[in-house]
Amino acid sequence: MANVVPHSTSLFNAITLCLRRDGVISHAPEYGWEVEAEKACAFIENVGGFLRAHAIDGCFPSALELRIVGAEPFARIEDLEKILRCGAANNLVGHIWTTGAWVTSPESVHTALDRLSGTVHVITLRVDADELDDVGLARCETLLGALREKHLGAVIECGVRPGSLLPLKLLGLETINNTSSFIRIVPVPRQPEAQASDSDYFLAAPQPYDRCAERLSLTVLPNGDVHPCLRGISVDAMKLGSLSGETAEAILHRARNSQPLARLRREGPAHLFELAQAAGEWNAKTHFVDSCELHVRLLAGASSTLPRLLAEPQTFGA
Repeated sequence: MANVVPHSTSLFNAITLCLRRDGVISHAPEYGWEVEAEKACAFIENVGGFLRAHAIDGCFPSALELRIVGAEPFARIEDLEKILRCGAANNLVGHIWTTGAWVTSPESVHTALDRLSGTVHVITLRVDADELDDVGLARCETLLGALREKHLGAVIECGVRPGSLLPLKLLGLETINNTSSFIRIVPVPRQPEAQASDSDYFLAAPQPYDRCAERLSLTVLPNGDVHPCLRGISVDAMKLGSLSGETAEAILHRARNSQPLARLRREGPAHLFELAQAAGEWNAKTHFVDSCELHVRLLAGASSTLPRLLAEPQTFGA
């Protein structure tokens, strides 16, 4: 038991491979893959080399997920299999985010899951409450039913926008109520139509105990850039390094010794909000839906004073 590293004490909860630079999860053709399987596997091997040499380092939990996020992973099933097989060879267990748009029948799901057998333990179905009619509840139910038959974990993440109705039809599916699936209802950030109003869609202040420990994942972009979480991939100040030009060991060494990252892990960005308010750099009309969006807005703000105040505590990389 001495070699077991729990999630509660590890620096990162998982390794996340983004198939797109923006991390957008969509089956639309304009949101296709931006990384080739061979390059993605090279990044995984880079991290795998660190894992083999530093098994009890404390950077990762003992049971380590490889999360595949962005575009529609199942649109390129052959490449997806290559990446997951590479992950499995490096003792990583797969977790795929999908739109479910590829599901045409129970047979299509079973065929795909059989092909990926032994490489995946859970699939997250990412849907939008306003687009459920386009995706089709039947597709959702077919996918979830097949996952249940294969004894795989299932998660549903449903995005809601200002004025969205709760996805009651989705919640009422028999497949959901008779399985171990669980559902996350998440607000969609960057909603301009709500920004113009005093909507209760937004938070007035960050939750004081909303720490980042549960969100941190070694997130790898198509060009090899590494960030500490998926929501921070658009912020250059949060870049930890790049697997294209350095080893995972060098990047993780910096991450482990980063005081700003350690504080975010313990406390979340609430202390940054207080700093911004004290500096007179926070506009009460600049809304955010959660602590992650607040953090991004603080670091990407156009103010000349706030970035200077935050530059030292928020520059994670070299």
